[in-house]
Amino acid sequence: MSLPNLGKGVENCKGSLYLSENKTWFAGLGKDGQVLRAWGQQFILRDTKNTESSFLWDVPEIRRTGGLTALKDSGYLGNPSG
Repeated sequence: MSLPNLGKGVENCKGSLYLSENKTWFAGLGKDGQVLRAWGQQFILRDTKNTESSFLWDVPEIRRTGGLTALKDSGYLGNPSG
């Protein structure tokens, strides 16, 4: 495995670990859990740098779950205004 591909392999492992280690937590979060699971899938498919960009919320799998709006509406992200 070349060095660039090694990095991608590590990213895939992190994403898989994120999903498997948080499975029970996601299940208890309802809609928020769906959003966070979809985010985790993108972490596996793309590198970390791409999951830290705003385009992430436009990915169809994440939009279908309600995306950032769902997290904000539920209070999961806290109240940034106060």
